[in-house]
Amino acid sequence: MNRRMRIGAAVVLAALVATMAGCATAEKDYRLRVATEAYDKSIRWGNFPRAISLMHVDARPSESQLGFILERFKQVQVTGYSLQSQEITADPDELVRIMELRLVNRHTLRERTMIDRQLWWYDRDQLLWLQMSGLPDIARR
Repeated sequence: MNRRMRIGAAVVLAALVATMAGCATAEKDYRLRVATEAYDKSIRWGNFPRAISLMHVDARPSESQLGFILERFKQVQVTGYSLQSQEITADPDELVRIMELRLVNRHTLRERTMIDRQLWWYDRDQLLWLQMSGLPDIARR
């Protein structure tokens, strides 16, 4: 193979690698959007078991805590859930999302606002984004 052909092959190979990396990033971004939208909808509409299913196993409440946590969420109605900020950390497989959560206590009809800081992690083996910080702590004042 002459020098020109080797240079041409190297350029084609570099372009192919760059294209594949771009596709992987686009796929990862798509998976992030799907996971966060599903989680957001689950919280917004009070489907907390669904939200829990989108969490990493280590972030999920234990069986002994689950009933208590779900009962606590039955006492409130989520009236607003909106993204305040989102950024990738120094680790490209981690993302921090800051969400504003608006809740109405079903007994007092008082609304309050809280901030939920979420850590998301990309599992390269399962090709999934998983929420790592657990459900919002609605008991916090």
